Amino acid sequence: MKTNVITYLSLLLSLLIFDGIWLGLVAKDGYQEAMGHIMREQIIIWPWIVFYLLYPLAILTLAIKVQLPSMSKYHFLWRGFVLGATAYGTYNLTNYALVVNWPLYITIKDWLWGAVLTSSCSGIGGLVWLKMSIQRKIK
Repeated sequence: MKTNVITYLSLLLSLLIFDGIWLGLVAKDGYQEAMGHIMREQIIIWPWIVFYLLYPLAILTLAIKVQLPSMSKYHFLWRGFVLGATAYGTYNLTNYALVVNWPLYITIKDWLWGAVLTSSCSGIGGLVWLKMSIQRKIK
């Protein structure tokens, strides 16, 4: 249980840091320019809270805590990439299909970012999980 909690917290922290840098610094102007006309003036916070609490749990469950004969950081990175490409692809491709004037370049940019973000967080969380698991076996 302790391994799961510490891994979850490392995933949450890395996700918040990486996505905070991406959304707050790197891509902020691009998103604003492309989608400012459809963005709310007052942002609703609770959907972000729900996402950031649940997504690390999805990474832990679907990309890290899997039963493979041998696990390495590469498995975590790959499984995280696939999970991120699926999750962010669902969001972006659905928006592109349904929302008038949803920009294709934002779709591709955000889709790729989601895959890289999830892969990176999965790699970090996977290493934490492996280290915690090894320490637990030694004790």
